[in-house]
Amino acid sequence: MTPMQNDKQHVLSSAIDCLKARNYADGQPACLALVISRHYRLLAESCAENHQQINYINQSSAWFSGYLKNRA
Repeated sequence: MTPMQNDKQHVLSSAIDCLKARNYADGQPACLALVISRHYRLLAESCAENHQQINYINQSSAWFSGYLKNRA
């Protein structure tokens, strides 16, 4: 993994952590679930490890399902 990829993954992971905290604090608004889902998808695209990609894709799908359930 290049230093740029590592930095990108770190930034995305940090953003996800912040969004999750905000999501739970605000009562799980659908728009935040969608953003979290998209960030996990970006992590999957930037990850070289197959098992980690699958984990990120699963997380993305779970958050997208939450978005679909809670959207207005």
